[in-house]
Amino acid sequence: MVERTIQLLEWLFHVKHASGLEETALCLEKYASRHGLTLTEAQIEQIGSLVAWLAPAAHRMGLTRYVDPLAMCENLVAPALLLLTHDVMPLVGSPLLDFGAGSGAVGLSLGICLPGHKIVLADRRDRVIQFTDVAARRHGIANVRSLLTELSEPAPGNGPGFATVLVRAFGPAAQALGDAAGWVRPGGVVALWHQPGLVDAPDGLKALRTDSTELPSLVLTLYRRA
Repeated sequence: MVERTIQLLEWLFHVKHASGLEETALCLEKYASRHGLTLTEAQIEQIGSLVAWLAPAAHRMGLTRYVDPLAMCENLVAPALLLLTHDVMPLVGSPLLDFGAGSGAVGLSLGICLPGHKIVLADRRDRVIQFTDVAARRHGIANVRSLLTELSEPAPGNGPGFATVLVRAFGPAAQALGDAAGWVRPGGVVALWHQPGLVDAPDGLKALRTDSTELPSLVLTLYRRA
């Protein structure tokens, strides 16, 4: 009886995971087509598999409100992929810092899409770092590593060395932008996803462009450090 129950649970998990993978992959395929993104079939399948596992696993850990893979895809992954558009991609350099990685959906997905870039998933919470490390290994994303650090403090070591800093839902937008400015190197770019409206840039950062996303409450603004 116990073995039968275990087999049933494993079968139900497989069906749910497969369904989430298919829905997410289809979402990504359509999104890439609408925005002219060059994603391979293998990349779409890998992100689909990642998100199908990541959404429920991260939700159980309290790292995301998106328990449904399709919702995570539409709300977190898809807006991040705007960095891959023809106009924006030349501004995205390596290494990248995912500033307050949370569930890891943004940095891990971009790691799949940008295999030639190094990506650091940074957070001050140890459980986030452990979780994102497991997620990267589980899904074979070799160009991603995790960093336990206090992001509101100045960058450790010899100062900022990141060409691109990604900021999504890291407190109030203006404050998050100010914190991120200390981690991007001269000539580098901060990518800030925020609610529509002007976000004042701190000294040393200049707004380059703002692009709408498919979410009415979210836009993407890029800032360059002098």
